[in-house]
Amino acid sequence: MVDTSFTRGPWMVPSATQSGSPYYVYSDDATGSAVACVKFNYVVRSDEELRANAHLIAAAPDLLAELIDTLAFVNEAISWLTDSELGPLIERRERLEALIAKATGEPA
Repeated sequence: MVDTSFTRGPWMVPSATQSGSPYYVYSDDATGSAVACVKFNYVVRSDEELRANAHLIAAAPDLLAELIDTLAFVNEAISWLTDSELGPLIERRERLEALIAKATGEPA
């Protein structure tokens, strides 16, 4: 079972963030609370990189949901295939499981 104790998505990055300011990632729920702040501390990063990182973080809940759905599809497809067709799909399943574990902090 996948840990879902994180703040539910969708998450968003306001388009009105001022250049040079931290980029906040907000929950798009009733609270509208910040779930992450992307800024530089000791390593200078460009404003474009900070903004791109914030948008990648904001996509995390949706990406995780798609990974979980894809894993379910792969598991179902494995039951349809012959032994000679299974190799690549089993490898894909293992990669999906590892990514889901990484995203949820679970052991792989």
